[in-house]
Amino acid sequence: MTDRSGLPDAKATPVRAKRLLLISLLPWLFPARLASELQSVGFEVEIVCRRDSPLLHLRRQPKHYPLNTLAERRSVARAIRASAPDWVIPCDDPAIDVLHRLYDRDPKGDMADLLRRSLGHPDFFATVEKRSAVLQVARALGVHVPNASAFAGRRALQGVTYPCVLKWDRSWGGQGVRIAHCESELRAYSGMSARMRGFMRTVRVAYDDRRLLHLVRRPGSIELQAFVAGAPANRAVLCSEGRVIAGHSVVALETAGPTEPATVVMPVENEGMNTATEAIVAALRLSGFCGFDFILPEKGPPYFLELNARPTPISHITARDGTHLPSALCILLGGTPPAKRPAQAPSGPMLLFGRRSDRFGDTLQRDLPDDEPGLLRIAAGGDRIGHET
Repeated sequence: MTDRSGLPDAKATPVRAKRLLLISLLPWLFPARLASELQSVGFEVEIVCRRDSPLLHLRRQPKHYPLNTLAERRSVARAIRASAPDWVIPCDDPAIDVLHRLYDRDPKGDMADLLRRSLGHPDFFATVEKRSAVLQVARALGVHVPNASAFAGRRALQGVTYPCVLKWDRSWGGQGVRIAHCESELRAYSGMSARMRGFMRTVRVAYDDRRLLHLVRRPGSIELQAFVAGAPANRAVLCSEGRVIAGHSVVALETAGPTEPATVVMPVENEGMNTATEAIVAALRLSGFCGFDFILPEKGPPYFLELNARPTPISHITARDGTHLPSALCILLGGTPPAKRPAQAPSGPMLLFGRRSDRFGDTLQRDLPDDEPGLLRIAAGGDRIGHET
């Protein structure tokens, strides 16, 4: 039996620990925070990651499968076969791409059932990978989304309302989003200039993330969107076969930049976000941890912006009503998390783990894993944590 938060009652019968394989191809910090929470609810966590990953600094060190950054797909396939996990969790966008390609290569192979169970229906893998395609699905469902069109360079300059937003498919962490406030800024992204800027952006991300394969990734299209004024918000959910199992939402009070990830968030309840998320999850038949980005205008319904088919930096947080996605996954896989509930999230502003705030300073409650000294050292030392969203 479970209550409304997705947590078990005290009489639940324990079963064997389930094994999770976390796949982290970028050196982001929040996957380690999530891994610690997954361990705390009884999962046996194993990892495939680079040698500079924060996942290697967990107090309870998971079994580690090495990653060859020049042969990522082969490394991940070997790890899956050696681990034989009950569920796989891609922790970043390149990991999603690798898992999709593994399925495409052998849709009837030994890991196909695992990938379908963990990621969702393969008919929608290609859609999930493209921002523009997901927005088309959302629009068809009646979800409020910004007006958008394919960006056609200089031909797209007529009749544009400013400010507007340019978004590149197959990008992450705010690196593929630009806000143009006037025609001269928009012109900077047209013709050969757009190609050169796109190439330089690719080189920059490859350098920052120390990921050479990013230089040869498949190119993404560019979409021109109407700018929607409001507060950025995110809904983190756990879903299975097109059904939302549990979820909670936050609104960003501060971000690292105009198109960058949130640094300070506050819990929020918004029925429009909930309804839109459930509709998109059902339409794309998603499974696993997912994050949905929205804009909350001062008046009117929320606008859906983007799907991240992976965990986000709030996926480990306990919501005000007790919702805890790691515990919900434990129950989904037939396990029983500890009867003692995780600590409640603050009802006010919270500084996300590994972030810094220029606006709020030290007045915030912080998301700190006191039982993870290795992660605390990384965060306190200002180590680079990647362009996480």
